Amino acid sequence: MKPEDDNQLNEPQAAYNASGKKRITVFKSFEEENEYTHKMRAALSYEECLQALSRNRKRIFKNILLPNHSLPLFKKVIRVNTLPYEF
Repeated sequence: MKPEDDNQLNEPQAAYNASGKKRITVFKSFEEENEYTHKMRAALSYEECLQALSRNRKRIFKNILLPNHSLPLFKKVIRVNTLPYEF
């Protein structure tokens, strides 16, 4: 190793958030936070909403989803009262 290379790290370049898109926002009230959240969600396009929905669905149901990322069919048992009705 050359002496001029001693100060360089030997790791891949990390992808840091240099764009500044993610910020911590502090709100004065819950109403102000709700208004901000509604504005941010309203600004999303239809495709962005579907991508977020799909991403959250895969994250939440990761232990249940089938290999094709679909939910398995759940059988629902409905019990019907078999007693005769009196009129």
